Amino acid sequence: VESAPQHAAPSRTFLCLPQSAILPLPRRYGEAVEAYLSAIAVATASPAEGSAPPVAPVCSSADVATLHFNCARAAIKETKHVLALEHAEAALATRPEYANARMLQAECLMELLDFGAAAASYAV
Repeated sequence: VESAPQHAAPSRTFLCLPQSAILPLPRRYGEAVEAYLSAIAVATASPAEGSAPPVAPVCSSADVATLHFNCARAAIKETKHVLALEHAEAALATRPEYANARMLQAECLMELLDFGAAAASYAV
């Protein structure tokens, strides 16, 4: 009579890690929204009156669109759907072909129960 093969017990190495390495990181979307708002302000700031204009823009329009998109993404995680919609639309105003921003716009509109506008956003 043959006995069933014995398998080694699974490694328990992960139990030796510090607790902070095992637990998920806290979601700090509110802080992210504030950081993106600050970055957008810097990226879109015009030179102060009387000062020399900057040699080159701080960010390209594609970068500004990405900042708006990231801000919208963090805002929607905080259930700030109106703020998220504003930034998704700002991203689309800067970069109309930005598919991810269009999807996020539709998601915001769905959360705000504007189903007709959401469907129209998906259809573009």
